[in-house]
Amino acid sequence: MNLLTPSITLSQLQVVAELDANQGTATQFDIVFVYEKSGVALLPPTGPAWFSNKAALVAGLANNIEVVSLQVPPGTVVDVPMKKSYAKAVKVIGFANYISAGGQPAGNLTN
Repeated sequence: MNLLTPSITLSQLQVVAELDANQGTATQFDIVFVYEKSGVALLPPTGPAWFSNKAALVAGLANNIEVVSLQVPPGTVVDVPMKKSYAKAVKVIGFANYISAGGQPAGNLTN
């Protein structure tokens, strides 16, 4: 299966934070919908790299990505608002911004 072909069938998405998540504080979480194959290679492999370069990446990729930014408090479930345009994404990636910088790989949310 080629993950870089438009085949996103995501109809709903929930983000769940456990009670003790992120040392008891809200976690910043971005879901990135990428619409061009060339944009996928530009995204960093970790949350800290995403959040430190987010403004430049969003500006550089312009209409080729959409970002849903969330603040997820511990012990909550957040429903992500879905738009029809997300079905055209070639890749969906989640980035968490934890207090501790270690161990924050990007999460592949593509089918």
